[in-house]
Amino acid sequence: MAESGAASVRRRRWPRWLAAAGLLLLGLVLFAAYYLQPAQLTRLLLDGASRSLHLDLRTTGPGSYALRPEPRLVLPGLSASLPGGKTPFFKAGAVELALPWDTLRGKSTAIGSIVLKSPDIDLRAAQRWLATQPPSTQPVKLPTLQRGLSITEGTLRGDGWTVEHLNLTIPRLADGQAATLDLRGRLLRKDAVSNFDLHGSATHAAGAGQGLRLDGIELHLDGDGAFPSLAASGHLLTSERIDVALRGQFQRIPAAWSAALDSRFAKPGDIPFDFTLAHAPATQLALLPAAGDWRLRLSFGDPKRQPALDMQAQASIGMQADAKVNARLQGWPDAWPGLPAGLAATPAPLLLEAGYHGPILEPAPFDFTLSHGPSILRGSARLADLRAWVRGGFASLVPPLQATFDTPQFDLAGVQLRGVRVQVSDDPAASTAAPAKAPAPTRKRAKKS
Repeated sequence: MAESGAASVRRRRWPRWLAAAGLLLLGLVLFAAYYLQPAQLTRLLLDGASRSLHLDLRTTGPGSYALRPEPRLVLPGLSASLPGGKTPFFKAGAVELALPWDTLRGKSTAIGSIVLKSPDIDLRAAQRWLATQPPSTQPVKLPTLQRGLSITEGTLRGDGWTVEHLNLTIPRLADGQAATLDLRGRLLRKDAVSNFDLHGSATHAAGAGQGLRLDGIELHLDGDGAFPSLAASGHLLTSERIDVALRGQFQRIPAAWSAALDSRFAKPGDIPFDFTLAHAPATQLALLPAAGDWRLRLSFGDPKRQPALDMQAQASIGMQADAKVNARLQGWPDAWPGLPAGLAATPAPLLLEAGYHGPILEPAPFDFTLSHGPSILRGSARLADLRAWVRGGFASLVPPLQATFDTPQFDLAGVQLRGVRVQVSDDPAASTAAPAKAPAPTRKRAKKS
């Protein structure tokens, strides 16, 4: 009797369990029907991402999603702005994000793919947002993008320049693995238009500390206007220290370079170059991000075909800077102001030694010694004044500097002077503002020893 009573109780209970399961299933269906609606799902995702990134994220309409072959979400008209800001610094026609099932189950952190259609990015505003983010305490690790990143018809806006028709493709990305990149676009700056097409690859791409490490870099850049065409190889490390090395050849350089340097660069064939940059971290707390010890080496050009430059520089930078530069120019560029006859006949390289000690925020003049054979120019100048003088097309005969020039022989208008010392003192404002056809007057005193 007892067994039959227990069985009777179980028979009476199973309809209740079935009803409870049915109600639970109905609740899950209603929950999914509500929260998986495109509008609700979009709002849920944007609210969470906005809080995490400290941004105001919006779309022009509800997103759409698909579950096959893997979950995929498309957000139309996505924009990002600073909280309380009126103008977005990021806008896109659409953003598509695909996540593998393993990632949704919590078994992986991989991303299927990211597609940005017609993004428009204000670089300065984006940098201001990045500056507000707390520094990361975790080592950088590149995300895994199984089918990569794609940007189509993007626009990047900087300070006085814009890159439009920007197209970027990274077929696959994973920390510690090989990576390739294809990038093309058009640079607009003032009235100039320059197109570029860059293909890059690395045999090893990975996060390194708080930065990035790329080994086995191969670069191929085709450009016009302001961009050169070149091929290069090397490596890059940006973390607690910086280490960059690139070696290659220019196949073509911008016309402005050859106009400012030498006509032999206009159709030079390959122009070899070698560039290395190393930055060791400061040994004590520094207030400037650039603080530390820097070393630079640059070689450019083939001495058999065009003026070749070999330069080495080192600097220790904090609130004050100590810097030294040594450079050797094999030949005098024909685009520079011509040398007097006695100096031009000297087949010697141009040697430069320069040093600077002073503040970073308001640079003081630097000291230099420039020698060409037995002729020596010693003096001081400000880098900003010299840069303006060059950009102005050497508008004045004498550069903006304070210097003394010593030469054993000087030919001037058919008159030969020996043992000459010339003291040069020029007003930077007059030098940089004078028109090309009317050189500014200079004060020059010459005396024969």
